Amino acid sequence: MVGSIKKGWKELKAEIVDTDKCCLCGACVNFCDNLVMTPAGPAEHGSLCSEQVTCRDGFGTCYNLCPYTGTDELPLALLDKWVHDRPSPDTDNEFKHDVRVMAARYTAPKGTTKLPGGGAEAGLLIAALRSGIIDGVVTSHLASDVRSVLDTEDGILQAAHATAYANAPLAGISPALVDGYEALAVVGSGCEIQGLRKMQNHPAADLEVHDLVALAIGSFCFFKPKPSKFEAYLKGKGIDRSAIRWIDHDKGAFKYAIDAGDKTAVVPLNELYEACAKGSCFACSDGTAGLADISVGVVDALPGWSVLVVRTARGNQVLDAAKRLGLIETQGLNSVVKETVLEVTRNKLVFAPITAIRAEGVDMKAFTFSAPAVAKSYKPGQFVVLWLPDVDFLPMGVAHANGDLIEITVQRIGEGTGNLFKKKVGDKVGIRGPYGNGWDLSGDDYLAVGGGVGIAEVSNAIDDLVARGKRVTAILAGRTSDHVFCEDLYDGKVKQICIMTDDGSAGTRGLATDPIEKLVKENGIKNIITCGPEVMMKKVFDIARGLGVPVQASLERKMKCCIGLCGTCAVGENDDVAVCKMGPVFDQEKLARFPTFGTYKK
Repeated sequence: MVGSIKKGWKELKAEIVDTDKCCLCGACVNFCDNLVMTPAGPAEHGSLCSEQVTCRDGFGTCYNLCPYTGTDELPLALLDKWVHDRPSPDTDNEFKHDVRVMAARYTAPKGTTKLPGGGAEAGLLIAALRSGIIDGVVTSHLASDVRSVLDTEDGILQAAHATAYANAPLAGISPALVDGYEALAVVGSGCEIQGLRKMQNHPAADLEVHDLVALAIGSFCFFKPKPSKFEAYLKGKGIDRSAIRWIDHDKGAFKYAIDAGDKTAVVPLNELYEACAKGSCFACSDGTAGLADISVGVVDALPGWSVLVVRTARGNQVLDAAKRLGLIETQGLNSVVKETVLEVTRNKLVFAPITAIRAEGVDMKAFTFSAPAVAKSYKPGQFVVLWLPDVDFLPMGVAHANGDLIEITVQRIGEGTGNLFKKKVGDKVGIRGPYGNGWDLSGDDYLAVGGGVGIAEVSNAIDDLVARGKRVTAILAGRTSDHVFCEDLYDGKVKQICIMTDDGSAGTRGLATDPIEKLVKENGIKNIITCGPEVMMKKVFDIARGLGVPVQASLERKMKCCIGLCGTCAVGENDDVAVCKMGPVFDQEKLARFPTFGTYKK
């Protein structure tokens, strides 16, 4: 039996709110008169929570219903099993459910204002309302945080432009129940739907939400702006958040148009992500709201249509009603879009056991995983995603792939990698991939330049080149001897290996770029590949161009979807090149067109 945790507001504030892990779903304030949701997150409305340890005999509702607390006692995988109708066909992967994926759009009456994407969400909600499946929709408009219940078709259509930027929908459930609603629909992003499902299924909560929320519709969401950050960002654009009428995808790739009445601003998604994303977004892997009855998303490749992922019996009931009532039309997805969408529903996830762990120096470890499907399809230069349930997801390069095994070198730099460092041989980690485009290794006479943890990324290319008898020269560089690794693997295999350290504790004192010109001329280098700190790669690029030698670089950016859907990793003059899809490896011609190349820092 899953029980409550004896913690309350003080602990929630210290562990979640003050550490910027709050997703602002509203679960914590929903059943508490002393907490209120603000643009910066939950806060005390009075002093009651500060004056006593916590409510409910020490078992605070706010703490226990947060989607990011108690994940050991009530893990996401357990919620997943409770929510879905059919047992998983793969006992090693709780997320491999049968789902229906399709394109859909609202068959709007003539004269209806254009809705975001295909407007399918509005059609589904109206169908559920007409059919008596729901009696209201809990919502809030993106221009404010005032929650309301929509119980008319006109109200649903008027609010259809609210988008996934609406804040804290779960805070409106309790007031709606008090007002007499008995079959609510909730629309939210992945974290918000996780909070709802925890609220519905927590065995110790007994809050009657399970039966009184009849439908959960999830929004595709790879990040969601924190209202306080969003307000500051908009102010810099000369826009008052309260004046916003709607936000929709712009015609350009990876851009949003923000309509504020007398002013419309078009903003790139990578800029919005960097400036406004909630702290919880960086660790979230639930891009399609996997616990929803139906998830609805907008994909640039399908203008005028929404993408639906239908998961449960209730989801199918609502879809069938919408089609029967003529409120939406559907069509199949082409194979490329369907495969792309399925990639982010966790259906492609495998849980791979760790078979070996090796220290590589200061705060670096090499983890070997048994992942046959990933290893067999991997090409040098591609990347994978490691998923630590309830903790983090981590895009990672592969150092070596051999048979059924892949080796990944990890640098400890945050909570996610810190958690991975606690893993032991035999533990399992979720893996998706491989993704992206890798190295072009079709030429001869290569120089591989690796700096720091980037050494691992050029190692896979060296493996391939050596195996095919190609001539390889390598520069491996780091701050100290503790930051250089792999040199023993290539001793005698490559034509020449040059070790560089900032302090001279190993090899030659200096930078990775210092010996490039000499090595190119002495060894007849015809191709250069590089991975490491971007400022280093930019200098490698400049030197290579000066010498007339083709160069490739593997870029790193903050990634969310990892398959070219969300645009958070976009680069280029128009911010329209997804590093995760078109890269991470780019040649010199493409690199030359990236204005920010050489400036990125972790």
